[in-house]
Amino acid sequence: MGVSFIVGRAGTGKTHYCITSIAQRAKEDPMGPPLVMLVPDQATFQVERQLLACGLPCFSRVRVFSFRRLASHILFLEGGGINPPVEELGKQMLLRRIVNQRLPELKAFQRVGRYPGFAKYLAGLLTELCNWDISLEDLKQLPAAGTYLDQKLHDVVLLYEDYLKYLEQGYFDPDTALDLLAEACSASFVRQAEFWLDGFSGFTPQEYKV
Repeated sequence: MGVSFIVGRAGTGKTHYCITSIAQRAKEDPMGPPLVMLVPDQATFQVERQLLACGLPCFSRVRVFSFRRLASHILFLEGGGINPPVEELGKQMLLRRIVNQRLPELKAFQRVGRYPGFAKYLAGLLTELCNWDISLEDLKQLPAAGTYLDQKLHDVVLLYEDYLKYLEQGYFDPDTALDLLAEACSASFVRQAEFWLDGFSGFTPQEYKV
């Protein structure tokens, strides 16, 4: 099956069209292949309520996922991502320890690295790098510019490398879930399912890979 685009300005009924189409398909064959509505994280509950209001059968093939929820579902089915996850607070605590250990070697962050809020900032930076598909090797290959930015890059590479080494001990960073999902998209669930995407204003490079 090919790709269809439902276009129109805001408020013209695009979401309603998707929801009623999915509900009708589910009523015609409740036990068929999965019908997946893929929406942003904050919209999953609202879309689930709208689908239920359409009178779906008790046993339904309809699923509502965000990218992260879809990743969790596929990795559970395929047996991937089974290492214990490093949640956000744990990530910040780990980065705080890494920063303290590396403090004498830091060039740009030696002073700010002492502040309690720096670990939260660094955790957010690593999340952004992951979302935009920028790897540690990409950072290492950036050419030197002879500026203060070089010192910042030196520090980020140093701390990022230590963080990844810790993960290699048997931990899982949820920020990499979409990378694992992209690799697992040949899974039978994805190959059999039909997808509706709605509510996104754009996609990160990590989401485009999926």
